[in-house]
Amino acid sequence: MRYAILLLAVFLWSCKPQPDDFLPDEQSDYFPLAIGQERIYEVDSIVFDLNAAQRVDTAHFFWKEVVSDTFRDASEALWYNVERYRRDADTLPWVFVQQMAASQSEGRALWQEDNLRFIKLVFPFDEFTFWDGNAYIPQGVDIVVGGETLEAFDNWSYRIEALMETDTVQSRIYEQVVRVREAAEENLISLRQAQSRYARGIGLIRREWTILDTQQLDESIPWEEKAEKGFILHQWLIDTNF
Repeated sequence: MRYAILLLAVFLWSCKPQPDDFLPDEQSDYFPLAIGQERIYEVDSIVFDLNAAQRVDTAHFFWKEVVSDTFRDASEALWYNVERYRRDADTLPWVFVQQMAASQSEGRALWQEDNLRFIKLVFPFDEFTFWDGNAYIPQGVDIVVGGETLEAFDNWSYRIEALMETDTVQSRIYEQVVRVREAAEENLISLRQAQSRYARGIGLIRREWTILDTQQLDESIPWEEKAEKGFILHQWLIDTNF
């Protein structure tokens, strides 16, 4: 009888809920929003334009994103104003360049920029989560980059690619990182690769986008050599005030 009681005790202990470092109700911490938050990013940009005097235009600069205020949209959802500033060297003053917006609404992390609304994350998520992150962007919508038009956001497919990763950005170690694959499509005339990484309590810490088009059909030529229009963007977090 004592043996049976011991087995029962072991069974009950093994069935007790164990601590979970990845609770769904805390996943919103990967896209935190509060008035006064500041994030500073370092950015590398390459713009391709076959018709320009300089076919490849490279730039290195800094963005500062400031959560400045809130507002309600027509459906009464709460949004946060995000102001983006730019400077080309850390010794120069910040210059305002763009007004954006962000929200957490109905289990989604939303980001609006240049009149384009993205669903950056969905909650709850796990390693099997897929979603249409560009659901608000109609197929065939053009953006202008380097004087050329691009259908940059067609056929993207978002998915969680890794959970609870460790990532190092600018010597800072982030131990709870979620990696989101936003696009991974290539054919003879276009390349769409995009991914973003989010750290708990911080938000976006790294973004890598490659959006390129060409009419050069030789697959042996690297994209950086045959691209006729498009851009490559690498953005990484270097500082916050929280």
